[in-house]
Amino acid sequence: MSRYDKENELRHKAFLVMKKHKEYVDNWEEGEIEEYWEDEEEHIYIKYSNGRTWEYDLGLPFPFPTLIIK
Repeated sequence: MSRYDKENELRHKAFLVMKKHKEYVDNWEEGEIEEYWEDEEEHIYIKYSNGRTWEYDLGLPFPFPTLIIK
């Protein structure tokens, strides 16, 4: 897989995870995605426009979010 393909796949994952996270809250206050990256353990990190960064474990049925930076 090319670097371009990997980046597109990661971008797609980030937006799917954000969409799923939004489904579980009444009032979305995080804003839009500013940055995203993943680690070797199938976790994706998303920094939103409100400055918060969330960690999502993609190895779980629902990528349960954990707030890691306020």
